[in-house]
Formats: sequence, structure tokens, C-alpha cells
Amino acid sequence: METKDPEKYKQYTHQRNKVRAMTKQTRRKRKSNFSSSVFIKDVPKLENKVVDSQLEDIKLSKKNIVNKLMELKIDKSPSPDAIDPRLLKETAEQLGIALESPYLGNF
Repeated sequence: METKDPEKYKQYTHQRNKVRAMTKQTRRKRKSNFSSSVFIKDVPKLENKVVDSQLEDIKLSKKNIVNKLMELKIDKSPSPDAIDPRLLKETAEQLGIALESPYLGNF
């Protein structure tokens, strides 16, 4: 590209590069500020507390497990454990048996 005034073109490119560099710095600062706002800086200390209540008995039945698995929407993305909802839904009966057994003492 030929310009009539090479000095003006040089000034223009210098200014453009300066703006790009500032934009990158601004993005980095924003990311840094966001990250620091999300993560806890000081972990709270837990005090020794006595808990008087206990958990109620967990009651799982094959029917309830299967019903919950059948409610899954197969068009949704997998959960963080990367198990596809379609797989869970298609194997609901088998999973219901497998998940119910440990809670019944049949393991």
C-alpha cells in the first residue's frame, strides 16, 4: 500500500499498535480482577461445634431412582462427571437395582 505521506502512516500504525496493546492490558486486568473476586482469598476457620441432630435414614427405592433417572432430559449436556444423560436414562432399570442394593444391606 502506497501512501502519500509515509510519516503520517508511520504515526497511524504506531498509534494503532499502542491502542491494541492497551486493549490487551485492559482485558488482562479485567480477567485478573474477575478471577480474584471469584476465588476466596482467606479460607474461613471452622470452629469446633457439637452437632446434636443426626441425619435421618436415607430411603432409596428402585422405583424412586428409576423415576428420577427417567426424568433426565437427553438433549442436555453431560454433567461435570461427563456421564451422558442418554446413557443414564437408557440404563435406569439396571442403575436402580445397583444403587438400591447398598442401602438395603444386600451388598
